[in-house]
Amino acid sequence: MTAKQAAELTVDQLRIIESLLSKPKGSRQALVEYLATIGRTASLNAFESLTIGSLVQFMKSGNAPGRSGVGVVYNIYTLSGRRGVSIIQDSGFYDGWSLSDWLLFGGVNLGDYCLDYVFTDVGRLSNDFDGGVFEAALQYGSEIAVARQ
Repeated sequence: MTAKQAAELTVDQLRIIESLLSKPKGSRQALVEYLATIGRTASLNAFESLTIGSLVQFMKSGNAPGRSGVGVVYNIYTLSGRRGVSIIQDSGFYDGWSLSDWLLFGGVNLGDYCLDYVFTDVGRLSNDFDGGVFEAALQYGSEIAVARQ
């Protein structure tokens, strides 16, 4: 098996992860144990450590345009009892990411950038992006991503 194949999640693995995520909080240990068996414990820890200002990189886009590249976390939320993070990318593309998305698109936590941002709505987010609020953070994230290659 090549490194690329090892990095890819199968459809069955994603189904199992989604199933474990949909169960009550008491089944977190089962999720941790399953992720350990497929070599994804570090990915779980990286996702859970994301904070506002965390710099991220997505290693693959799959069939979702805009879902690769460098980004910065601008919001953290809970939806249906599950943690999610909102990320704006250097292209201006923004979206919410679950743990499943993180695993599927090869999320990597590049580290933190001191960003004091309070998300209010997507209109302001777009204006802030156009106004350069995220420019320094995204530039720094891009430099880290290049250095990691």
